[in-house]
Amino acid sequence: LPGTFQKGALERIVLSKRETDIIKRDIEPWSEYTDFSKLRVLRLCPDVCNIREDVLEYLLTFNFACLETFELWMGKFSRTSFFLLPCSSSFARAIKRFLEQVPALSTLKLQDWDPKLELDVLQYSNLRKLHLKPVVGSSVSLNNLNHIAKYCPLLSTLVITLRRLRGNADEVKMYKVLGSMARLAYLDLLLVVEDPKFRLGGCGKAPDIPSDPSFDDFDKEFYPQITLGYYKCPRKGHLRDGFINSALDADLVSSIFRTINSAKPDISVLLKKMTIRVDTTEFTNDIHDRGASTLYYNVLRYLGVEWTVERNYSDLTMDNLIAIRTGKNRIEWNRCFQSFGDTCLDLGAVFHNLWPSKGGSSEANDWHSFPLATGC
Repeated sequence: LPGTFQKGALERIVLSKRETDIIKRDIEPWSEYTDFSKLRVLRLCPDVCNIREDVLEYLLTFNFACLETFELWMGKFSRTSFFLLPCSSSFARAIKRFLEQVPALSTLKLQDWDPKLELDVLQYSNLRKLHLKPVVGSSVSLNNLNHIAKYCPLLSTLVITLRRLRGNADEVKMYKVLGSMARLAYLDLLLVVEDPKFRLGGCGKAPDIPSDPSFDDFDKEFYPQITLGYYKCPRKGHLRDGFINSALDADLVSSIFRTINSAKPDISVLLKKMTIRVDTTEFTNDIHDRGASTLYYNVLRYLGVEWTVERNYSDLTMDNLIAIRTGKNRIEWNRCFQSFGDTCLDLGAVFHNLWPSKGGSSEANDWHSFPLATGC
């Protein structure tokens, strides 16, 4: 009819801002002219800024009956430290209420997820794809994984970050929970390696980082042995653990793939493809620097580069795998070990204490992964 106004039937909205927060006023013009009940994709992706809580509160007043894909960056950006911090409890509650009102959701991406948003919110969900990247300082626990397995029975694609635990029994349990997801076919696995924290310690000598009961005399020594003034220096045993957790080779990534598939229920979809790599986002140093911490981080980047593992469909046994070191974001070995005085010698000593030289021309050929715990 003449003069009748009808809202537009947009299917996709991506709202991204830089430096200034996403606020309710940014959403209001869209709601005035858009029928949100027809919307299929909504992405709220701030960059160097935050999403105000009133945005989610405002969205709760609308019907998102057809929303299939929702992406939200949960972290709270700090303009003093330039790090993403955990969101507030009230913000997590607002996200929970929103997720409870989108019954058609099939794809969910939560960047900088915080455990304050408990994953029981996924109950009765129809999720097929889930991307869960924890905020710095948090991790996905075994209990969190069990919630995903329980509440997302249709999940076929998962992007998730897990903490490496030197391949111990607790780490293997997490892989087996992934295997319990009957329809999971595609997995993108980021492995977090605990950062030994090269931090400034204030005036004078920084407090010593505690040792570990398992450390021998060599492990208890600080890295580097030279005085660095305000730095809190980790011990060599902490660096060794970082090497072990970062060392991904064909044997280890294939073992993780097989461990996941070994836990699959009788009637299920076997894992078809897995990408796996060490998450280096917390390693903030310049890779071209030659500082004490950067040399160490560069070794972790080299050891933990991305692999792709797939089943070899030409082999009827289904156990033969194809593992390829894809080398995305690969760093060259010459950025890990070069002549750098006492600092590099200390790092080399930790490396060779773990992986004795094979007599070749480069340490790049000396290292290998360590196997997963058995009998779990």
